[in-house]
Amino acid sequence: MSVNHTVLKQSLALMMISGLFIYFLWMDIALYHNVQHIAPVLPNSKRSHDKSSSLISPFTGLSVKMMMMDPINNYILTPIAQLFNYATSFSEKCYVITPNMISFTGLVFAGFAARCVVSDNIIRQRIAVLLFQGRTWCDALDGIVARARMGMVKHASLRSTPGYVIDGLADTLGFTAFLVGCYYYLRRWPPNESHYRVLSSKEHLEKNGGHAGENGSQTNWTARRLFYVVFCFGMQIAVSAFFWDRYIHSYSELLETPQSTVGTAMAQNEQLKSAFTWMIMWFWRVCNAHCLIQFLLIAIVMGNMWEFFRFVQYSGFAVLLVLAFFSELNLHIMMSSLMQTS
Repeated sequence: MSVNHTVLKQSLALMMISGLFIYFLWMDIALYHNVQHIAPVLPNSKRSHDKSSSLISPFTGLSVKMMMMDPINNYILTPIAQLFNYATSFSEKCYVITPNMISFTGLVFAGFAARCVVSDNIIRQRIAVLLFQGRTWCDALDGIVARARMGMVKHASLRSTPGYVIDGLADTLGFTAFLVGCYYYLRRWPPNESHYRVLSSKEHLEKNGGHAGENGSQTNWTARRLFYVVFCFGMQIAVSAFFWDRYIHSYSELLETPQSTVGTAMAQNEQLKSAFTWMIMWFWRVCNAHCLIQFLLIAIVMGNMWEFFRFVQYSGFAVLLVLAFFSELNLHIMMSSLMQTS
């Protein structure tokens, strides 16, 4: 009976994930459609897509950064944060609460999530996932509040402000805390070489005949080896964050800076709408640090944390390096094209 109940819960979780995938795919098609209708920024004109008539549209403030955001942030958490800010007038009435305070609140959520993920109880681990999503929602809200108080609609990085550094530091500490929690979970319940799933303490004792490690599950993976596997994923997040930030800045400089001539503005707009550019940006949507963490959260919900870490241990580096290579190639093509028309 319990086995059937577990299978049913896993089936429901799989159905929900499939539904989200279809929703994200549909919204990505809509995003591509919106990008294709962006007008060129002609000299002495304003970019027409800086504003949106829809309050919670995931395309409000359409920008290069938005085109490279992860789907959960772009299509769920950011619109909810926008609606919250509008309904409560948070950015106007709660001026004493700064975006940096919101970033710190997100870090607190990450700390609680890290504490819960150490548990061997699948329910508490799923609560950890919800808590970490609370951290991500705070990350979306602090940007919305900061831009609203500066009078900005366009979804762009505020690189010249101290909040940009603090937000990045809060993200780093939050991700690190959560991965440390995952590591300590794996240390407490080392995975078996041939089989792994989330077990309760009682199930572990029954599985091992009352002696932890009798079947070899405690000796297959040393603490150092477990740390190395989790550390590899942590390094992938760091590498992804570095390149993602670099290409957001580079693409913004090339594609969103007003041009002095009509010909250059038209060439700029053509590069923005090119299929190659869209593919590069779309792959960064699913390979940036935030999306990598979302994949981990999905694996935790499904009870497959270890399988996920093992799957991306080396393949993740390969994907990021190949994507960085093609991103550099695309930047070179863009710069050459714009220089020829200038």
